[in-house]
Parts: sequence; structure tokens; C-alpha cells
Amino acid sequence: MDLMTQNKLEYLCICKSCGQIYRSETNIVNNNCYQCNKYYNMGLSLVHRYMDFDNFTLSSETEKIYNILKKYDSGSLYLWGRCGSGKTHLAVSLIKKFNGYFKSVPELLLDIRASFNTENSGNTTEKSIIDYYSKLDLLCLDDLGAEKVTDYSLQTLYLIIDRRMRELKNTIFTSNLSLSELSIKLNDRISSRIAGMGRIIKLESKDQRIHNRFLLEKRIQDNFEKSKILRKKRLEENKIKELEISGMSEKEKLEFAEQRKKDIQELKTKISNLAKEKDINNILKL
Repeated sequence: MDLMTQNKLEYLCICKSCGQIYRSETNIVNNNCYQCNKYYNMGLSLVHRYMDFDNFTLSSETEKIYNILKKYDSGSLYLWGRCGSGKTHLAVSLIKKFNGYFKSVPELLLDIRASFNTENSGNTTEKSIIDYYSKLDLLCLDDLGAEKVTDYSLQTLYLIIDRRMRELKNTIFTSNLSLSELSIKLNDRISSRIAGMGRIIKLESKDQRIHNRFLLEKRIQDNFEKSKILRKKRLEENKIKELEISGMSEKEKLEFAEQRKKDIQELKTKISNLAKEKDINNILKL
């Protein structure tokens, strides 16, 4: 096995999104690991990666709701409660479990307005976006009622919700508003359809976002600490290999050292490019 092949086998890849470490670059696509790409295809962002039933913070107020949702297998849900009560966390857990799609309502309306741009060179139109979200088997519409209320936003939301109701598509809504408050904020037609689509669930708990943010930052930091340990281990292994070539002639040793120096620099550059958004310069200097 030549030196370059050996270095490739030892190559450490780091996902630019989550900081996970992989032994082979075949696990990295578009600088992201397989798991991050999978979640992005569900409409989930990095902060949603660590949201699941296993790390939901249970309390006396949420335990009953948690058990109900963990047994969920179909049907529409309207999850409402104050900010940070865990609505989005539980909705994301369901989206992951059933391979659904997650979309913030304000972002959805923004995407549709962007399709009106005359410079839009793609095939994305208002109709194509509405059709897409109307036909998904499982869709989470997050933060309903947070959008600016206009005749246009009301019409768009009504079209999507009404179509999904008529086609019996499972929809998970999250909102800070009760249905009666939503009726005042939006209109009776939208709140009435939501009420007829499935179960209404209120969540009451302490702010979950502080807990989730701490968990995310800790896991990313842990991954970088692991990368430091792995690189130190590689250096120790390299020292052993250098002893194994002690029987080489002086010329062979010089050639070997020069080639190894070039290979290591190439690896450092490649890792740096993959993880430049995570600032791992200190790791690369080890």
C-alpha cells in the first residue's frame, strides 16, 4: 500500500453543519453528512437535528401529552401553547418518525412571494408551491398565526389547508394561539377547518429552547474534542511508523519525509475547506 492510499484511509472528514467526524469522505455529500442531508430534505434545519422523543424534557405538565404523541400513527394535530413549550420539538419528532415535511408558515409565504420575482429563472410558481404543500402526505405547518395578516396570506393559507382537509392529508399545526384566538387573528374559515381536521392539544411547560440550545452546542463541542483526540492518536501512530522505516537509507528517508510532508499539508487543506464554517484551525495546527 503506497503512502497516499494509506493517508486516504486515515482521512478524517467533518460535516460542516453538525461537526460529526467521519473516517471516509464517501459519507460526506455537499460538505454535509448523510444524516444532515436527510433532515434538510425533510425541511429540517441544524437545530432540529437533535429534537426527538428521547431528549424531550418531560414534566408533570407534558408527560401525558408526550405519551399521546409518541403513540401517534395518523391524523391531524393542532399543537398550541406559549413560546418554548415544546410544540415544535414534538412536531419535529413526528416528522422524523414518519418521514414528513416541516415548514414554517412565515417562510412558506415568503417563498411564494419570492416566486413573483421577475428574475426568478426557475419553474417555481405560486401554483406549483401551493400544489406541492397541498399534496404532501404528512406536513407540519409551524408557527401558524405568526405571519403578517394580509388578504393574500389568508387566501394562500386557506387554499393549502382546505385542499389538505378535502384530500384527508395528515397535517400537524403548531401555534402560540388557541383556535378561538386564531379565528380572531386569521378568520373563522381557517380555524373551523383546522378544528375539523383532527385533535386539538394544548402544551404547558417551561421553555424548551434553552435546553435544546445547550444540547446542540455541547454535542458540537464534543465532536471537535473527539477530533483533537483522534488527530493526536494519528500522530502517535505516525511515530511508530517512522520507527518501522528506520532501516531505510538516508536518501529513502529524505524522500519519504518530503512526500509525507506534502500529503499531510494536502490533508490539512482539504479538511479546512470542508469545515471552514466551524473554525477548526486550532485542531489542524495540532
